[in-house]
Amino acid sequence: MIIVFAHFNSPLPKHLILNLKRTIHLFPQHEIHLVTNLNSALIKVNKLKVFNYNPSPRWFDLEKTLSHNREFR
Repeated sequence: MIIVFAHFNSPLPKHLILNLKRTIHLFPQHEIHLVTNLNSALIKVNKLKVFNYNPSPRWFDLEKTLSHNREFR
């Protein structure tokens, strides 16, 4: 099983780092992944696989056409 966390646009909060470490500790048989647009070299958590998210130019075109509030998660 792969457990995936996602975090964008701000430095990793302390509670997220602690949560990542605890999840790795509790589920050593699973892969723990983090998807983020932050510099992965700054994220120092053992056994964590970090994937950098870089939206394609097409995403920005799509974002312009969205009709809902962009701040809505």
